[in-house]
Amino acid sequence: MGRGDEPEMSKSDFDPDQIDLSNITIAPQDGIDQFDALAREFLPAILGHDFDEVMITDESSFSDFSGFRETREEFDAWERKVLQRIEDRYGVRPTDSGIHLVDLFRDIELHRRASRRQ
Repeated sequence: MGRGDEPEMSKSDFDPDQIDLSNITIAPQDGIDQFDALAREFLPAILGHDFDEVMITDESSFSDFSGFRETREEFDAWERKVLQRIEDRYGVRPTDSGIHLVDLFRDIELHRRASRRQ
């Protein structure tokens, strides 16, 4: 049994038609929209996802794309690998995978501009 006297719901009991879409709020995308070209480059190169097949918002982080990891050690190994890819390609290293993509893209753009001035 689930909570109280309610029976547990199995995956086969899930009916997507029962979702009330009026209660779903999508996070803003104004910031991420400013980095469209960088996002289109970053997602496949760093995370292995096609930009046109995912939805990213101003609240998305690259840990959202980690997929299912069995253990904390597997997640940590994935995170280290992605952080290194970002540093190798863009010259910036976020502290962890929880950084919002919009903030990471802003850091990458600032790094690019600073590199051009030198």
